[in-house]
Amino acid sequence: MLRYFVIVVLGGWICGGAAAQPLVERVPADALVYVGWAGAEGLGGEYERSRLKALLGEVDREGLAEHVAESLRAIGEGDRGAMQAVQAVQRVMSIGARAWRYPVVCYVDMYTPRARGSQEPRFVLVIDAGEEVEASSLVKEIGALCAQAEVSFAGYLEAHGGLVVLSSAADAGFAAQPESAAGESIASVERFKRAVGRVGGDGVCVAYVDVRGVVDACERMAVAEMTPAAAEVWAARRAVLGLDGVLSAAWGGRFEGGDWVTRGFVDSPVPRGDVVRALLGAEAVTDQMLGMVPVDAQFFSAFRFDLGAVFTAVMGAVEQADGEAAGQARAGLEQASLMAGFDIERGLIHALGSQWVLYSDPGASGIGGGLVLVNRLADAERAEGALRALSRLLNQVVASQGQPGQPRFVFSEAQRGELTVHALVLPLLAPSWAVHDGMLFVGLYPQSVVMAHEQAAGGGASVLDAPAYRAMRARLGDEALMCVSFVDLPATAPQAYQMVLVLWHAIVSVNPRWESKAALAMLLPPLKKILPHVTPAGGAAWVDDQGLHTLGVKPFPGSTLLGPNGNMNASSTALVTGITLPALGAARRTARQMQSSTQVRGIHNACVTYAQGNKGRFPDDIGLLVVEGFFPVEYALSPMASVTVPGGFGDWPEGRQRRWVNEHASYVLLPGLVDDLDADKVAVFTRIQDSGGGGISVGFNDNHVELLQVPDARRLILAQTGKSLEYWSNKRPGRGGAPVAPR
Repeated sequence: MLRYFVIVVLGGWICGGAAAQPLVERVPADALVYVGWAGAEGLGGEYERSRLKALLGEVDREGLAEHVAESLRAIGEGDRGAMQAVQAVQRVMSIGARAWRYPVVCYVDMYTPRARGSQEPRFVLVIDAGEEVEASSLVKEIGALCAQAEVSFAGYLEAHGGLVVLSSAADAGFAAQPESAAGESIASVERFKRAVGRVGGDGVCVAYVDVRGVVDACERMAVAEMTPAAAEVWAARRAVLGLDGVLSAAWGGRFEGGDWVTRGFVDSPVPRGDVVRALLGAEAVTDQMLGMVPVDAQFFSAFRFDLGAVFTAVMGAVEQADGEAAGQARAGLEQASLMAGFDIERGLIHALGSQWVLYSDPGASGIGGGLVLVNRLADAERAEGALRALSRLLNQVVASQGQPGQPRFVFSEAQRGELTVHALVLPLLAPSWAVHDGMLFVGLYPQSVVMAHEQAAGGGASVLDAPAYRAMRARLGDEALMCVSFVDLPATAPQAYQMVLVLWHAIVSVNPRWESKAALAMLLPPLKKILPHVTPAGGAAWVDDQGLHTLGVKPFPGSTLLGPNGNMNASSTALVTGITLPALGAARRTARQMQSSTQVRGIHNACVTYAQGNKGRFPDDIGLLVVEGFFPVEYALSPMASVTVPGGFGDWPEGRQRRWVNEHASYVLLPGLVDDLDADKVAVFTRIQDSGGGGISVGFNDNHVELLQVPDARRLILAQTGKSLEYWSNKRPGRGGAPVAPR
């Protein structure tokens, strides 16, 4: 399983986004998933003219890379396990930094191992390094990564000319065969050509999933374990759910006119089953709904989703496939309706309409707080009754669990003209809703609901009047859209970038290398240098007889981090990061110290056991306890120590093992002790250089352990032995008692 993990992580890092056509001839016709990358060296003239290229010129990429490397080194210090993981991550980054320049393809197909009769999925990664020398070098580095991760790699890893071929199976199949003998590739498959052609297969990146093939493969593996009756039930469910109606899906990205443009396609031609038809209903978003978005909205998404139609289609399909399961589902829904106090199906599911709009209005509650959801209801009376019942139910639950004298957070009502606003007032938010003139308004604050109602009533200009949106709408085409979104990034970037800086500084602040923090904090460019490369972003989706299409336009990948959603995410992430990273670091240190104290107690237990066969005397050194099997060698090393056990240690002679343990053990066993249960006498303690700076674990002769501050441990040990903590920390048994320099 670890083998698959290493391969998938490596493939995901290298591909970075998806697949492009140059290596399509190395992918078999029956591949289920196809993901790849055209190579950074083949991005072409559109990239050279892109906003991303210009923006990257403002970023100190070398400084960022050094910061990442420095942070990884800091994470690994004092922790053997963390250091091994960090080294593996560094090697993956090194491989990725080389391989991302070349065309790369990842794919998944099904194969039959020689030792088994059933098929299994196989992951294959192919890198076109161009030169055989470079390919062989990459193969060696990937092999070293597997060895470093202690992966017993039973897969396939070879260089074929200028190609690197990596497979999760011992047989790499199609990708490893000479091109003349490989047979038909996925490029000859009509389903692949149709889907990829819809998204622009000659772009920077492309991804493809053979949905029908995936369903078939899962079915073959599952049916092999089913009884005939269960297999028959599955076949019926597959038919009524319309799974065969979705053939494939594809996604592609490319640079166009300076922007980053993505296209998606779900191949689901008519006629469609009831469930798929309900999900892909062709009803378009109306200008009436878009008119409810104020002209200064910084973000909005208008979409069509008919919950009632989807529910009806799904329940109808379940009833056809399994009447008993459908009956149980309806009984559960009726029971839930009785508990809620209203008919959930008629009062909520079917009462909601199919036209929705979500937007952020800074004029209502400020930037980030004016988020509003609006729905044109199918049955306003039933919907309002259901929402009132839900509010009452919540208030009853709160009343039944509240304590006298404590504040209670409940829904309450307020009147604003003809509008009745229901609000749950919390310390930081006040989620609110209202129903009026057949419309449902939901917001984070009552001010947002009031402003949304005024806008819907014709209270001002809408996004339909905004030049930036009109320009984006023209860019998205003249299709009847079932979903359209818009983000005014130039307007949101100043506030959002502040949150990006907060997040960045929160990360930098916990870097242990305090002397470099000022330089790290300045690695991101000033906002003034970013803004010239920021333009509005938009997206759209529409349905035709062939399937579902999507189109997205943004100035550069990741630019939506500068939008209101990114702003909220960044601020919350920064807050959480600033609080949790130091806490996690402290928690990790505490866990190590607890483990170290446990090992101190365990060493003392071993001494007591040893003393029972040696006239009550403790051993002279910890190495003797290891070679006589009282505990493994790892137990002699603190979790905070940087030393690791050498390979082949178990095959060494006992004398050599004992010397190594005594030279590298993280703990001091004071000499000349006997088993006298003296609760004031120190027996074992952590060497100061292996304590992690958080205190010294001290084990006493009655087997209790205390974590003492260094000055307290120093005074206690000096009073008992006449020697300092530093003396004992540097003194190594087996070296004639001569102190040595700290490691």
